Amino acid sequence: MNQPLSTPRRRFVLATLLAVPVSGCTWPEWLSFAQSRPVASRPERLIRMVNREGVDKMFAPDALNVMGLNNGTRDIPVKQLAMDDAKGRHVVSVTNIRGRAEVIFHRRDGDLLVFHLTNSALVRSASATYPRYGKPTRMNEAAGDADYQKQLAFWMERIPGR
Repeated sequence: MNQPLSTPRRRFVLATLLAVPVSGCTWPEWLSFAQSRPVASRPERLIRMVNREGVDKMFAPDALNVMGLNNGTRDIPVKQLAMDDAKGRHVVSVTNIRGRAEVIFHRRDGDLLVFHLTNSALVRSASATYPRYGKPTRMNEAAGDADYQKQLAFWMERIPGR
């Protein structure tokens, strides 16, 4: 005896038939309930913090040209975040003029500005000094690395998160 299926039973069979092809698919990331998101690295969190809390500024190209970040004679657009402590004012800037995030750390040491250019993983590529009444020059590796470590430590203490 072939009796027709009841309405709730037909709906269940239909839902089962529709669910079989979907069961082989992977869920989109936003639908993954059990999986946790990966923790962002410290450099990523620093760049996010600057982009979120920073202010749009334009950088004069002189010191950055010495370090290899060239935008011709035009100013370089950056997002900039500055904080003060007992040792002075520390500034971090993020620019994307070459199609990827690059981070610039700088601070004032008397009449001298000290700059450090890094990639998005915070690996330093160059350092420069810029006297108030002079031209920018590249720093030697030892002095540049020592000052960069101090500036990096300052910002690492202020990154939110874990």
